[in-house]
Amino acid sequence: MKYKTLSQVHTEAMNDHEYSAAFEAEEASELLRETLATWRKEAGLTSAQVAERMGIKAPTISRMEKNASRMSIQTLVRYARACGVNFKIQHSVCTSRSGCTVALPAHHHGQSRRTGSFYDPD
Repeated sequence: MKYKTLSQVHTEAMNDHEYSAAFEAEEASELLRETLATWRKEAGLTSAQVAERMGIKAPTISRMEKNASRMSIQTLVRYARACGVNFKIQHSVCTSRSGCTVALPAHHHGQSRRTGSFYDPD
């Protein structure tokens, strides 16, 4: 019996539409979680400080960072602004069911930062 590497199994599984959609959604969710934490840390803010700026309770920030994919666009913009990130949604037309890519801000207080995108299958 010949064993397959994890990479080989993953590559084969990505041919399955349901698997690839779930994988891409989880990957995007992880990137968004990392981005939120990075914005807050680069701004030198605690969760409590971001919460205060947003007018919500501190534990809510922790929940938002852990489950960012359920955050509304409005809340995402409020979070970004609380961290000093200039966040704008630009109109674009999606022409396929593969989803739209939304670029996250590349600059924070004039300093370069990582960029990312997230997949929205709806």
